[in-house]
Amino acid sequence: MQEVGNRAFFAGTFTHRIDKKGRISIPARWRSEFRSEESPHLFVASTASGEEACAIECVMQSDLRRRNSEQADRTELSQKQRGLLGLHHFHAYTAQLIDPEGRVQLPAEALIAAELALDRSGEGSSKTRSYSMRSPKAVLMGAGDRFYILHPDQVQPFLAEASAEAEAADRNSRSGL
Repeated sequence: MQEVGNRAFFAGTFTHRIDKKGRISIPARWRSEFRSEESPHLFVASTASGEEACAIECVMQSDLRRRNSEQADRTELSQKQRGLLGLHHFHAYTAQLIDPEGRVQLPAEALIAAELALDRSGEGSSKTRSYSMRSPKAVLMGAGDRFYILHPDQVQPFLAEASAEAEAADRNSRSGL
């Protein structure tokens, strides 16, 4: 991971194994940045692509806070509105401890949503949910201040959607929208 200003910068694509406990190693290039964080946690959430969640978004605590602050600072907000904005930004994320070996335990519901695991329990809480790994490997893709963990079969559709959205945003910015 490279540092841009005071922010972490995740770049590159890596393929890593997910163990039977749902742990994945953070790429060595990215690990050093976590040591400077105030919290040794990675914040993870399932993210939607089209209609279905197909990736796990990972972000550092400082970048989540920055994202919320930047949006709140763009407009004058009441205390209640700031709280609701925080709810919008943070409710889907869970803090996952990064262990001394650089691994992070991915929540069962995120593994299942990203199609990396199959739900074997039917209903159940995330603490008691039983699952089996659908893929022993996952692709970690850097995306600036965050990275994504995907099933290898989801990489091309995810990149195609990202490219289409980037092109649409570029067209809108050029047309003044």
